[in-house]
Amino acid sequence: MKTKLLLPCIVIALTIAGCIEDRYQWSPNGKSMTVITNDGLRIADADGKLTGVNVPGVHLVRWFADSRHLLASKDIDVAKWNDLTAYLTAAQIRSVTDAAQRVRPAILNYNWSTGADWGKFESDYLKGPESAKEDGPIFHNLDSAVGVYLRDHDDGTLRDFLPPLRWMDLQDLKQSIHSIAECTVGESEATWGKPLMTLPQGPVDLRISPDGREAMIVAPMEQQDQGNGIWLVPTDGSVAPVLVSDHAAAHPDWSVDGHYVVYVCSAPHDADLGVLRRARVVGDDGSLIAKQPTTEDLAGLAFNAETRVRCLADGRIFFNSVEIVLPAAPTDVGQRMELFAVDPGRQATVMRLLTATALMQIGDSAAYFEVSPDGLHVSIPDQTGTVDVVNLASGSVTRVQSKVFPIPAKGDSAPIIVPTWRNNDELTFVAPGDDGRPQVILYSLSSNSGKVLSATWPTDIVEELAPKPNSNH
Repeated sequence: MKTKLLLPCIVIALTIAGCIEDRYQWSPNGKSMTVITNDGLRIADADGKLTGVNVPGVHLVRWFADSRHLLASKDIDVAKWNDLTAYLTAAQIRSVTDAAQRVRPAILNYNWSTGADWGKFESDYLKGPESAKEDGPIFHNLDSAVGVYLRDHDDGTLRDFLPPLRWMDLQDLKQSIHSIAECTVGESEATWGKPLMTLPQGPVDLRISPDGREAMIVAPMEQQDQGNGIWLVPTDGSVAPVLVSDHAAAHPDWSVDGHYVVYVCSAPHDADLGVLRRARVVGDDGSLIAKQPTTEDLAGLAFNAETRVRCLADGRIFFNSVEIVLPAAPTDVGQRMELFAVDPGRQATVMRLLTATALMQIGDSAAYFEVSPDGLHVSIPDQTGTVDVVNLASGSVTRVQSKVFPIPAKGDSAPIIVPTWRNNDELTFVAPGDDGRPQVILYSLSSNSGKVLSATWPTDIVEELAPKPNSNH
């Protein structure tokens, strides 16, 4: 098919340099905002004042409807094998121990006299076709766990054989685990419930069902070629996580009635094409359906790993995609990301949300749109730092943030901070200040003005929003 020549070009054109960050989330009552820093979770009040809550290791959160509880992913560094087994599944434990039995003789047969480090050993080890096939996946996700197991089960042979520096590396080794759990926010601290799911790689998105009984977790599959997986788990931890789909895009959503999850996944046998899919996952009694969910394909599209889906109260489903026009030359990558809607049960067609005029006015990052709670406006950021708001009824575009971040040095980029709605009128985004210092702004559509929320924040928190080298992301 000629699309095999064209679609990879489109996907490359849609790859946005820099970080895509989801740092701020307003509580449903609008009184508190989560602030994700490089060090972890902080909480700000409605005026931006930071409270005493400071939870290290948290990098992604979502509010429950009561505005007191969060679903949060927390990084935990585990140093001992016996402690690590509490966070791993039986299959993961078996994979690590099996890999360790193959790796140990390879270590003892390796030429360490060249000054090779563990990275060089791993690279050389995985060059073997059998090693790559058997241990590639576990090294991708739990390579430190293999080392922790070998160290804690060493009878002295490895310690005596390895160069002192390499044994010291093993002594200091820890495996990072990402634990997803419910978190209760108080005035000065947060308390944690039992983990709902643990992952060797952090989740890319979390979504809570409308009634708060189920959590949707999107995270990389252990097999790299399977992309992202979507798991569901009751928030009371009564049932183990259930995998709904692999090969999924990063940002699915719950239907408003909480019965369905709606997501984009790549089409079978063609990773360049995708489908917008709806799966019935919750029964009439409010519990997870144990059997394989019934699915319905709602639309076809060009697959992109960052595709975002949002379900509205009136039944419409918004999503982003490029509109592919064929025939086209492989170098024709002028198609821009657009917004579309489907309305299952009411209309059999896919509807374009943006007018041709609006499409030419908005920024280049429509993949990171967010919808106002009433469904009347959509925010769209841009790599340069500008933010537009589209009135879906009139098609008009308002540039609510027009300042451009300074052009980064070669190899650097400004992060895209996804704007977040506080309510139907107010939107939070990041903008460069007059002094070049980034600012977090709360903007009001009705008054066409904004106020700075981050004026009193520590410098190190604010500077995290400035352009930075891609290699650090």
